[in-house]
Amino acid sequence: MKKEIPIELWLVIFLLSLFVISEIIIARYLFLHPEIIPPSMYNLSNQFTMFVILLLAIIGAALVFGLYKGFLWAWYGMLIYSVILLINSVIAFLIYYPDIFTIFIAVGLIYILYRPNVKKYFKLSVKK
Repeated sequence: MKKEIPIELWLVIFLLSLFVISEIIIARYLFLHPEIIPPSMYNLSNQFTMFVILLLAIIGAALVFGLYKGFLWAWYGMLIYSVILLINSVIAFLIYYPDIFTIFIAVGLIYILYRPNVKKYFKLSVKK
């Protein structure tokens, strides 16, 4: 019997899939137009930036697959990703720019991962 994927998890899978596709498009664009990121802005070479973007896309694609299949490592990977996103967003909010939207996304991802039906899908213990 196949497990039914919770609707909240479909939302996470959909958003993460959009992220992966956008990262691939951005990396391809940077490859074709290396002058787009001025070195003075990031102090990184364009090749390194493309590598990081492609690495994030590969990790995101693996998480999409793992979340869809219900692998436990994908749940933990998405939790780690969400916590890193939250920390980065809070630091950016306090220091660089007032973008509270990303903070809400990170908190929403963590909330979805801890929903009882999502935890049950990954065979994690659910406290009542």
